[in-house]
Amino acid sequence: MESALVKHNVITTKLVHLFETRFSPEHIVQRDNKVKALNKAIFSALDQVTNLDEDKIIRQFVEVIMHTLRTNFYQKNSNLLSLFEILTEWGALLRDNLLNMAVSLH
Repeated sequence: MESALVKHNVITTKLVHLFETRFSPEHIVQRDNKVKALNKAIFSALDQVTNLDEDKIIRQFVEVIMHTLRTNFYQKNSNLLSLFEILTEWGALLRDNLLNMAVSLH
């Protein structure tokens, strides 16, 4: 599962934005339109995913985000690890790995 998200980091970033847009108290203005646009962008990007398993994994993340009714991520003192935190950590690991690979190539 992690490898699909890391390999398709652009889509993973869009998943994080989708989560933020759906649930952040700061993203209230035109939330529905923004969510629709992000969904369209994600599914458009999925056209480039050639591995069926990776495609299914990413689609399941979209489904989980879209079918979640509420989250405690934005509550103060929340101790639960959220999808956003997991994706953020993976994004940071991906960035660090890409930087290390770029340095080693030079």
